[in-house]
Amino acid sequence: MEIHEVRAVVGRNVRAFAKERRITLNRLIDFAETSKGQLYNVLRGTTSPTVDWLTKVANALEVEPWQLLAPRPKKSSARSGR
Repeated sequence: MEIHEVRAVVGRNVRAFAKERRITLNRLIDFAETSKGQLYNVLRGTTSPTVDWLTKVANALEVEPWQLLAPRPKKSSARSGR
């Protein structure tokens, strides 16, 4: 996997886990003790998160840090019979 692909996976996973747990991005910033700029740069894929940052965000989302790096299976559509 290329670096830009890993960055995209991290961004998608952070958003997905936050949504599943009904944690807004502003609350995630507080819980993870990170800056708004850092979070949004990671979500956009313009910066690489450090291991420390991944760990803080993972703890705030109550997941393991590796889960933020692992591609998640795509959900099948209810209309997949088309």
